[in-house]
Amino acid sequence: MDTSQMKAEFLKTSTGIQVGDSNAPVQLIELINVRCPFCRQWFEETNDLLMTYVTDGKLCRTIKLFDKEKPGLKPGNVMHRYISKQDGLLAITQLNSIYETQDEWGNLADLTDIAEFAEERLALSEDYQPEMVEIITNEATKANIPFIPTMIINDTIFDQKITLEALKTLIEK
Repeated sequence: MDTSQMKAEFLKTSTGIQVGDSNAPVQLIELINVRCPFCRQWFEETNDLLMTYVTDGKLCRTIKLFDKEKPGLKPGNVMHRYISKQDGLLAITQLNSIYETQDEWGNLADLTDIAEFAEERLALSEDYQPEMVEIITNEATKANIPFIPTMIINDTIFDQKITLEALKTLIEK
């Protein structure tokens, strides 16, 4: 991923779902869309490791649910409305369920069916915050972030292709 035109300084840890102590020494920003298979890959491959650092007080994750207008990602925009914005640990549990069932809800033809899936199958309640959606979209536009997933630790921008060893090195340095 070419990150040369991206500007991490426009992405704030104050907007998004906070997972962990906001005063942790390492701050990770994750821009994701839950319909994206690469975002799912990132979550599945790194969540256990990241949550160990969160539990140890070394890392705070700021998850930014990035609504995209690409037709294939619009189902994710609907599902974003059903993820807790106030409780980071609950959001992680919800993300796990959402990614486990992504192949089912992600291919539903009607966006209304996705909302029903979230409510009926996953037992999620709507927590839609349009002002947060707008802020995240504006931040990503200013930061010139075209791709998801995009992650940032300090000024290092990377995607899901990072190895676990390289991720550990970024967190521990």
